[in-house]
Amino acid sequence: MYNFGGIVQGCGECPSNKIPCRTCTKTACNKFKLINEDTTFCWEKEVIRACDINACHYAVINESIVLQGCGEKCPDNKESEFCKYCTTRNCNEEKLISKYCFTNNGKIETKGDIPCFMERTKTNEVNKGFGQCPSSSLTCKTCNKNLCNDGTDLPYSYCLKFDGKRAIGCDKLDYSKAGCGTCDENNIEKSCFDCKGLNCNEKSKLEKAVFCYEREENGNEKEGSRPCNSKICFISVDINKGSGSSKETILKKYTKQGCGTCSSTKIPCRTCNKDLCNTEKYFQEVKFCWIKEYAVECDLNKWNGFCYYTLKKDKVEQGCGNGSKIEFDVLNVKCDQQLCNTKELFDKTLFCLNKGKDEKTNKAIICKENCKVERNYEGKVEQKCGNCPNNTNSTDCNSCKGRFCNEEKLVYKHCLKNNGEICKTPFDSPCFMARIEGNEVSQGCGNCNKSTKSTCKECVTHRCNNPENVYFCKSKEGVKECTDSYCYIANNLDGSKDFNCGKCPEEIQTNCAQCNNNPLCNTEELLKNSFYCLEFTEVMQTMMEGFIGCESQCYVKRKTSGRSMRELFK
Repeated sequence: MYNFGGIVQGCGECPSNKIPCRTCTKTACNKFKLINEDTTFCWEKEVIRACDINACHYAVINESIVLQGCGEKCPDNKESEFCKYCTTRNCNEEKLISKYCFTNNGKIETKGDIPCFMERTKTNEVNKGFGQCPSSSLTCKTCNKNLCNDGTDLPYSYCLKFDGKRAIGCDKLDYSKAGCGTCDENNIEKSCFDCKGLNCNEKSKLEKAVFCYEREENGNEKEGSRPCNSKICFISVDINKGSGSSKETILKKYTKQGCGTCSSTKIPCRTCNKDLCNTEKYFQEVKFCWIKEYAVECDLNKWNGFCYYTLKKDKVEQGCGNGSKIEFDVLNVKCDQQLCNTKELFDKTLFCLNKGKDEKTNKAIICKENCKVERNYEGKVEQKCGNCPNNTNSTDCNSCKGRFCNEEKLVYKHCLKNNGEICKTPFDSPCFMARIEGNEVSQGCGNCNKSTKSTCKECVTHRCNNPENVYFCKSKEGVKECTDSYCYIANNLDGSKDFNCGKCPEEIQTNCAQCNNNPLCNTEELLKNSFYCLEFTEVMQTMMEGFIGCESQCYVKRKTSGRSMRELFK
């Protein structure tokens, strides 16, 4: 192992997880650039980790849960007084956030090095506050971490030292008494157990017994006075009853504690098997989320305190964490309160269509207030959250409040007009395109005119009335839409007429006339008035009469070889 200016290199694992360090597995891979200034290191509990992204976070979820690590992972994805981001090495320490102390009336923010204090009173309660301990108190301790004065580290009782001026902290089991009879017969209200047998009431048995905190709804927490024979304690909080109340009120009014297992799968409840373990603090170390009809506890460190409710192809999914990514057919909402992932929350969530002006397909997005759909001057549609500008015409922009309400049909569509112009019309109204005299085009908003109805086409989508490759010819079935400007009419061998799109077939053996000067120009009159030319070429042995009507005139010319040719003049 070598040390170059503070950078240590060598073979094997990192020598410590409390300093920035990275490992690699290729030959001579541990160069200085492996741990250069571009690499971000963050605290994760008591370990330093290398991060793939240039950000760290420090979050206080509650008085017992602190999250540290890589990335920007604050609740609701935003910073607060209890969660901060930073971008320098090992920066995500406790000093990033404000420090709070418990008081007898709640919590209060402190500044700088002002400590928190906790004091054991004569009635064995805990007096909490900020600042130094009262000078006259023998049962007080100070601390300097966030919410450190919760009383957990304060001895249960104090005894005077020999000088009578100082006190020493004692564990609650450091004193006990024993005797004959039962606990009830002796009116003992503290932790007490009964037994039968010679010298059975040993102190060690009391120490091994499991006692639970007890409380009925709207009551005060107290230590159980008798052992829990099942050695399972529970604490349940009926959050559903306290809907709309503060967390403190819910804990005060709707908490039950005692010996035994949870009585309902629909009420948030935790069990434990240690002495006096079923505390409010223990309950708040997890988040409860709905999974179907069950209130399930979720690890705060694993799921970051979130619950989700997802509707995927008419199937509901609930659980711990963020849930699925929102898509058009996958609607997901997440929340960070106890049992918050309900159908009621989902129904209150505003989902809107989301599409950029150059995108082809719709996605989904959650909006706080309104959805918006807007068509710009180019005719492109944008769908997202928000309100329309005050100076925008409602035919071009519309805001609404309802699931996926911001449909394209709320704004007018465009129809093409002559000379490259456009007109605007309600989404369900048609556009038209008509062929008129000379195969010219008439187009715009609305329905076809009666005078051009037979050679006019209506459509209902945005800018749909494009005249390119749209023409009209007569056919046996009536008017036919064609992609070619030419129409033809021909005599059949049985004396009937053949009408269709395009030019006369080259192999035709009966008289045929073609035209492209007007819509529906392939009339019987065209065939009647057409004239035909004699045809003769160098490869022909005899002169023959042409079958395709001539559009202008016939011609004859003499080649230098002296032979005469008559061909159709095109």
